[in-house]
Amino acid sequence: WFNETGKTVVTGFINFSVDGDNIRFADSITDAVWNVDKNSGTITALASKAAIDDYIGGTSPSLLSSGGAYNGDFYFYEGDTDSILKVDGSGTISTYVSDTQLTAAAGNDSVSSGLAFIASGKMIWGSSTSDSLYLWDEATASGSTLLSLGEITSVTGGTAAGFGDVLHAPDGKVYFYESKSDGIMSFDPADAANTLAYVLTEADLLAGPAASDNIFGLTWHGGKLAFNVSKEKGFYAIPEPGTWALILAGGLAMAMLRRRDNG
Repeated sequence: WFNETGKTVVTGFINFSVDGDNIRFADSITDAVWNVDKNSGTITALASKAAIDDYIGGTSPSLLSSGGAYNGDFYFYEGDTDSILKVDGSGTISTYVSDTQLTAAAGNDSVSSGLAFIASGKMIWGSSTSDSLYLWDEATASGSTLLSLGEITSVTGGTAAGFGDVLHAPDGKVYFYESKSDGIMSFDPADAANTLAYVLTEADLLAGPAASDNIFGLTWHGGKLAFNVSKEKGFYAIPEPGTWALILAGGLAMAMLRRRDNG
């Protein structure tokens, strides 16, 4: 990574995605989208900072932590244009959701979560400005509210909501980190409000082997929900469905390598 970029850290945070033999992520220090071949370790820029800058009109891109892969393409939030852009496997960049479209759907153009795609191909994003989760339908070029602030706080008991990573898992559920209550929640996307529940509360996380509620990436490992913890540099998984205990599964790198696109 240092040889390729001159940087000593990778700042993909919550958007590492696996696409076949490739790991893809948007890095907020280099402001570029990167591809890593899992077999050879070869690092290439799928969309360089210069290419993104050229696409948005030379206003200097700002890649934040929101992103995700689906069907061979990578999607990421660009903070200068306040829009969600798409880059395909050949490096072609296009606008997936514009700032105007985000505002029409959510009342703001802020994206603060990871990006996840459900089986229908619709995209989920969260806004910590309006404290809600939204669903984007490319077919109709429109968005709708998936989980409102009231529906979330009716379960959390709080007065606000916030979002980290979002994962559509092989079990059909959508999992997300709720950053105001510091817990991991899940729901059935077909009936989000009525199925929303905690998977791990803040107390569960603090009582687990990580002893931390500082959750970053969510993933699926060995048929189980898993996640990495930032400062503790650990990768953890829930051993059995319905239990609160956690098991230490390995290093932080595993969370990056095993992130799966479950659209």
